[in-house]
Amino acid sequence: MLPQEGRTHGRQLHEAMSTFQSFANIKSQPRVPLKNQQCQCVWFYNDSISKDIRDDLQFNLNEIFLRLQTSTARDEVTEFLCHTSLKKIFFISSGEDAENLCRFVTAQQRFKDSYIYELKLDIDDVPSNGSEGWTVCSNIGDLCKNVHTDLTKALKNMDPGYQVPSDAADTIPDLFPAFELFNLTNKQVWCQFLNKNCLRFVLFRLIYQILFEMEHDASALDEMCSYFRNEYKSNPSQLKSIDKFKANYDVSHTVKYYTEHQFLYSLINQALRSEDFNRIFTCRYYISHLDQRLTTYVENSNTSLTEKLVFHGKKLPTAVLQQLNDSRGSLISINGFLSTSKSCVVSANYTGADTDISGYESVMFTMTIDSTTKTKMKYADITNESKHPQEREILFSVGSVWKIDEVIDGLVWEVKLTFCDQIDIELEEIHQRLTNGPTFLSLGNVLRELGDKINAENYYYRMLDTPDLSREIRGHTYYNIGTLAAEQGRYRDALKSFRLAEELISSESEKDVNSKTLNDLIYHHNIRPTRLRIWNSLGLLHYKNGDCRNARSSFEQSLEEHGHPLEKAIVHNNLGLLEFDYGNYRKSYEHHEKAFNLSRKYIFVLEFHDNWSRVNDLLSETTEHATVLQPVAKSRSSTCSDEFLMTMTIGQILYDSGNKD
Repeated sequence: MLPQEGRTHGRQLHEAMSTFQSFANIKSQPRVPLKNQQCQCVWFYNDSISKDIRDDLQFNLNEIFLRLQTSTARDEVTEFLCHTSLKKIFFISSGEDAENLCRFVTAQQRFKDSYIYELKLDIDDVPSNGSEGWTVCSNIGDLCKNVHTDLTKALKNMDPGYQVPSDAADTIPDLFPAFELFNLTNKQVWCQFLNKNCLRFVLFRLIYQILFEMEHDASALDEMCSYFRNEYKSNPSQLKSIDKFKANYDVSHTVKYYTEHQFLYSLINQALRSEDFNRIFTCRYYISHLDQRLTTYVENSNTSLTEKLVFHGKKLPTAVLQQLNDSRGSLISINGFLSTSKSCVVSANYTGADTDISGYESVMFTMTIDSTTKTKMKYADITNESKHPQEREILFSVGSVWKIDEVIDGLVWEVKLTFCDQIDIELEEIHQRLTNGPTFLSLGNVLRELGDKINAENYYYRMLDTPDLSREIRGHTYYNIGTLAAEQGRYRDALKSFRLAEELISSESEKDVNSKTLNDLIYHHNIRPTRLRIWNSLGLLHYKNGDCRNARSSFEQSLEEHGHPLEKAIVHNNLGLLEFDYGNYRKSYEHHEKAFNLSRKYIFVLEFHDNWSRVNDLLSETTEHATVLQPVAKSRSSTCSDEFLMTMTIGQILYDSGNKD
């Protein structure tokens, strides 16, 4: 943990990196500004709490707290509580041992001003306040309401003389960021922690990559400058600079602009840190040009960057240092262009070591880079084009990733980071799965994966406005609009879009069908939908609307089209479910048998087998079918090897899985 006393004074400033700033997303209620940087939420849970409840609670806690520590190990929690230097915490305990841990925290005198909560999900009616010194809640809503109220109360009791500096937004976000995060406020996420499953970060990197590769006309420059003027509408000096910037804009001078214009540096990075895609898209003209300029530096450089260390200084909240220290070995990413210097002397000027601000520390970050490592991340020495060449600046493009190596105590703290490229492989895989080149269709696919369905649909429709769009791509776009509408329960809109897609997309050849891989069938946002898939989707929509006749007709039409065996198995399975629901058990049996036989070699077969077995057992109980079906049942049993019985059940193949809930 970070010691609060006995700091070493006069440590030589020799290592540094950049600053990190963050606020998490706010949706249901405004986050309380966390003035007391010593506040932290600690949440203990175990396997008795379901994953859905864990995800829901974590999402809500992320909305309230800037700092959230979670653990499933009681020993780990007690060790943290015994050694932490924090005086005030918000402690939540759920699952087994919840009451004992609440009692343990309550007994600690140094936590007398802390807030303690026990989540009892198995009790319908519990008192709002526990008799032993902590609050007991029976559901997530009550818990979050109590936490939010207590946090507000705690902030009101703080020292009224405490002053937050202008950059008080500096903090590190939660360890497990929500995947569907889209910030509609002005709060910023400059840096985020990553784990090996951090899909959200990779998706944002993919968005940037698409924007960088897209062509942007002069209207994009007009749109961006209009946004700039609106942000500085009360600042005549900056408005004059914006007008001059637009009138003289030259792509070859993007680096100079970045180091010259305060409004440009500020608003571009605010947009990137906000993680609000609409703001990012508005600034796409300059963001893509600056990245392209860095690419030119890399391609035209005769020698590789020789620096092993680059630096940056900043004053950061103590809480940020605590999180960095607690997360050694973790990965963090930068949501924005990252400025560093080859000179530790230059960086020292930004640490604020000569200014004492309560709750803040002077920090120098060291970034170790290996120029021999091949990475898709662009960075370059921009000294020759910079307005301030004396700063000897190394500029990194958006989304650089770093490993936290060490945090060292001192009058000026030292934080050591190492540049890494561990995200590049994941990025390439998702790029292949979701994109069709730098298009609005690709942007819609990524936004949909992020959970931003409103913007995803908007960009699908922007794709339809693209001039000279082929019938196949137009049909593909309508199909994606339809699946998006179906996921949202807008079945009438989905039917309309699927019908338009069916009119535009031609039949597949047998060669196309045979060339498909299993991944093509599962991850198909960027794969042209087949007519088989479209008719199957129409059948599912009719089925959900209770229209048996049109559902059956659509499924049967689907089977008339060319398609992969697994796709046909899905359609037969859907027909089997339909016939079963309407009491046509014999037809249901036949379709489920075909589904099973077509999918024998795929891991999705178990669901089809279970459906077939259910209908077979039902028919076998009747006298008229017992003799006929018994041999089939024996044959079916003989095919069920141990390996088959251990295979995975089909979870979901997007909307086309045949699930009816």
